[in-house]
Amino acid sequence: MNIGLDTRLWLEKDFFIKHKSKNERYKIFFWCHMHLFVFEHLCQYIYLSFAEPGTDSTASTALGRGKFENGRTHNFTVIFSQEPKVKGPNHFRGRIVFAKEETLFLTLGERFKFEPAQSPSNHLGSIVRINTDGSIPEDNSFVNQQEAEDKIWSYGHRNIESATIDPNTG
Repeated sequence: MNIGLDTRLWLEKDFFIKHKSKNERYKIFFWCHMHLFVFEHLCQYIYLSFAEPGTDSTASTALGRGKFENGRTHNFTVIFSQEPKVKGPNHFRGRIVFAKEETLFLTLGERFKFEPAQSPSNHLGSIVRINTDGSIPEDNSFVNQQEAEDKIWSYGHRNIESATIDPNTG
């Protein structure tokens, strides 16, 4: 476990998952968002991005959070779901970067749907910016713009593999 100076805690956990046909061990990585002014509650929420299944073999990237207490996560809730959900196993992404003013960025792959990723009317191939509770910041790039998703910060990307914020400039 490494504590960074940028108010995040990196947790790495092995999970043993029983599946219908086989048993597998997965290593899952969590970003834990900390509030530095609450030292006795080192970690208030655990944030996890994951592939969320839909209907008819579709899926998309989702982001959830749960309250971290006594070494366990409680009340895990999905706070964002990429739309649309599409078929196929490719390019989910889901890198989480915490920013100032209780906001975060989430990278979203284009899911191998190249043309729709060029439009702000869906989340494919975009970076979304939301408040840490899942609500939409009022100063987002496309808030109140007709035919654009309010949560989108930037769009037209393919498959963003990493993300960070410069600690000096924010």
